[in-house]
Amino acid sequence: MSYRADGLMWRCEMGREYEADARRLIEKVLCVPVVQHDFNSGHSVPDLCIDYPGRPTGYVEVVADSAQLQWRALDRELDHGNRTLTVPGLRYDWFVYLNERVRVGKLEVRLPDLLQRLERAGELFDHRVDRHRTRSSSFAKEINRLGIDMMAAGREAVGDAQVSYVLPGAEGPAAVDLARLVEWCGEFLHDRRRADVRLKLAETGAPERHVFVVVSWATEWAVLHALSRDARGMVPDISPPLPAEVTHLWLLGTGPADRLIAWLPDRGWIDYEFGPWQAACTTG
Repeated sequence: MSYRADGLMWRCEMGREYEADARRLIEKVLCVPVVQHDFNSGHSVPDLCIDYPGRPTGYVEVVADSAQLQWRALDRELDHGNRTLTVPGLRYDWFVYLNERVRVGKLEVRLPDLLQRLERAGELFDHRVDRHRTRSSSFAKEINRLGIDMMAAGREAVGDAQVSYVLPGAEGPAAVDLARLVEWCGEFLHDRRRADVRLKLAETGAPERHVFVVVSWATEWAVLHALSRDARGMVPDISPPLPAEVTHLWLLGTGPADRLIAWLPDRGWIDYEFGPWQAACTTG
């Protein structure tokens, strides 16, 4: 199976998985049936229908942050964070933080020579992982071309040195930035890459048009952090700048981010964990 075919197969599986999550969660919050609408018929229609009794149907399009697809493929290629590179002749073990542009095969061909030159030049980044130190290096252009975000020498190697890889999106400021979360929502939904999402919803002509967004480690840190346990109970106090085609927004974290929050016009921002639907609704 080729890498491309494997990636497309995973994308299809991911879509089905998260559509089921979206259906279950929306049904629980709204206390009305939510059903599959897009059965891969080839027609451009939203993924789910909300069957309101006595009023027009609502529609839901489920979408993952496109960076998540790249992250998931990279995660698998690196054996879920367990893959390391052994480099004889180095004095130190190294930590290498990757970005979404990395090509692991190319990196592993060129990285041993780069690390040897860094050690000879004494560029160990003070043994501290720091983006500024990496970008101010005389080797910065070469490091960037290899898809490395930041790097640092670790302890002295015992035997052959080990290079440990770190996936993108795993670090950032400790403070939860809810304002940036709201700003990101607008950027994400207005992006030209979401044109098909907006079009599908607009063509329904329905009064309710929901987007259910799935995020993970690949998503910007401020968003990931706001959907993590560090932010439980916290929601923004301003409305998201939604495009005209979208009336409702749901945000689901996966991986290290495990919260569901949503913006509903009649309720504002809600936190699924603390809502009355936990006990009051029994559908699904």
